[in-house]
Amino acid sequence: MPTYNGTNGNDRFNANRTAKNRLRKWRMYGKDGNDILSGGRKNDSLYGGSGNDRLYGVSGNDSLYGGSGDDRLYGG
Repeated sequence: MPTYNGTNGNDRFNANRTAKNRLRKWRMYGKDGNDILSGGRKNDSLYGGSGNDRLYGVSGNDSLYGGSGDDRLYGG
């Protein structure tokens, strides 16, 4: 399972940018900052961390964990 580890800044990561990434299960960690994370078509796990995050499950049976802050979680 590929993993995306963000920084303590404002991160953006979209697993749907390429066909290869879209078809993988992802584990994403946004850490601190206001992050925007978007999963792919499989069952992804997205962790926002602290900050005001937006997590998009897209499709599949995703697990979304906002963390502290004013987060918005969108299932697939």
